[in-house]
Amino acid sequence: MRSVSYEPVKIGVLYSTSGVTGLIESSQQSATLFAADEINRGGGINGREIQLYVRDPGSIKSLQTFIQRAEEKAARQRTIELAKSIIMKTHQLSDDEAYRVLCSHARDNQALIETVAHEVVRAGAL
Repeated sequence: MRSVSYEPVKIGVLYSTSGVTGLIESSQQSATLFAADEINRGGGINGREIQLYVRDPGSIKSLQTFIQRAEEKAARQRTIELAKSIIMKTHQLSDDEAYRVLCSHARDNQALIETVAHEVVRAGAL
């Protein structure tokens, strides 16, 4: 039997809501946010909430800026995944349990989950 994941489905959203294309892309972003909200109110995707990461590239024409922002987000996500694997190994927890521990620790310490994950990776334990 497969275990059910309760970790949110994470989706990056890049619309230029400022700058030259702001008028057009603001409505596209609003529609995206509305759709995600509707899906979440309907129970999410297989019970998993959609979590959007919204960034405004500010109508920057350079694809390099988009790539840089995506790489930064991917690096933060890799740190979270590594921290979860450390917690799973040291505390004999499932993936979802390790994620909940990470989230709880971040909430209890009023810190970003990325900050807690970075500390777990640095220390090798939670």
